[in-house]
Amino acid sequence: MRIKINNIPFESNEKMTVLEAAGFMGIKIPTLCYLKNLAPNTSCMVCMVKDKQNDRFVPSCSTLIYNGMDIDSESNEVMNVRKTALEFLLSEHVGDCSGPCESACRFNLNIPEVFNAIEQGQIQKAITLLRKDLGLPFLVNDFCSGYCENACRRKRVDKAVGIKHIIHEFLINNTIKDYGEKKNKEFSVLITATGIKAIALASFLDVNGFSVSLLGFENDIIQQDMDFLKRTEIIFLEKLPDINKMYEKYNALVTDTDKGINQIKTFVMENDHLSKTKKFVLQDVREAKELAQKVIQHFYNKQVYDYSYRFVSKTGYLDKDEINVYLDRQKSIPQNDRNQVYEEIQKCLKCNCDGFDKCRLRQYAAEYGANRKTYKAADRQKVNIVIDSLSQKIKTEKKQISHDHGKCIKCGICVQITRKNKENIGLSFFNRGIYTQIGVPFGKTLSQGLENSMDECLDCCPTGALKVE
Repeated sequence: MRIKINNIPFESNEKMTVLEAAGFMGIKIPTLCYLKNLAPNTSCMVCMVKDKQNDRFVPSCSTLIYNGMDIDSESNEVMNVRKTALEFLLSEHVGDCSGPCESACRFNLNIPEVFNAIEQGQIQKAITLLRKDLGLPFLVNDFCSGYCENACRRKRVDKAVGIKHIIHEFLINNTIKDYGEKKNKEFSVLITATGIKAIALASFLDVNGFSVSLLGFENDIIQQDMDFLKRTEIIFLEKLPDINKMYEKYNALVTDTDKGINQIKTFVMENDHLSKTKKFVLQDVREAKELAQKVIQHFYNKQVYDYSYRFVSKTGYLDKDEINVYLDRQKSIPQNDRNQVYEEIQKCLKCNCDGFDKCRLRQYAAEYGANRKTYKAADRQKVNIVIDSLSQKIKTEKKQISHDHGKCIKCGICVQITRKNKENIGLSFFNRGIYTQIGVPFGKTLSQGLENSMDECLDCCPTGALKVE
């Protein structure tokens, strides 16, 4: 059979779908409900393409190729059809991509992830997360206005989680230790500028894999950060090297003047704000973060700190019953009373999404510019999370599994996986139309439905609706 996809010819003697043919040709088509070696579900419709022979839109995951087929998978018309499919899925979506605390943070710190690392005893990971977004974590944490705590949903139960206190105590107790192993770094940067902004830039670049050298700088308000940074791989110089040494040793130069040096990539850093108020000190750190992004982009051609492209779903105001759903989920997790920091962390309702970074619905929504409010219902669905303690038959250190119906797109992948694995009970579809849900039949629990399929279902879920903790 001879076909064309985007005017590129392709020949095959085998029976295959348009999606499979496109894969052989290196053409990417988005999918949410498709999983190789399983029958196509054709429930999400984000893999739509246009068959130009009959002027029809068809799902590529289930449409078989035929001789003379002419497929369009990249025109604006096709993109708009996929965008519409995504917006229909989002119209039923209930859930926060990131927690209210992270959304409120002026530095975009993933607070729940930091808390999780601290709980798990992953000290180096927690410090890295703090440095990657805050740069000077002591300074930023002490100077910030606590917007994250103001946004915390826990305060509607009793009192907001003491986020600033947790981070402060964690830093005090752990940054006195040596920070990680020394690693060889590909690019070397010399910072000739001085001040808080220069120190912050050095921290941002160091934690992102650059070798950084700069003049030492003393200031009372950053003393705790300086004490810590002196144990990292940042090199504090007593004086700047001469120009010939710069040529030999450094790949980039950061200066506070417009005069660059030939043969070395030069970045210009504006001087610190004269005012040392909290507002302007934090602005200096944010500007250092933006400059770090430019340096990373130049050498690695990748975005690290650009958050503008991300699609973020927000549930909005939760009523009392919905808050209780998170409280009940929290109570079923064994509490840890190691110290006050851990007790305070365990007050967190964990209302963020653990699947945030791998959620394909979010990824495609950002890619196609989908608007979650295009088909917004008059009344959104309520938060509905089914929770179950894991049975001893399921070998894992985790204690419970949950299924968040608001994040589930009813793709059917988990249903097919349980059938493939011949579960005694498995998962199934319930109800019809807009009321369709996935659950365990006969009133059985999630653990009973996923005895042999839990890990596979967790790995294949496109949105993070299934979660273990």
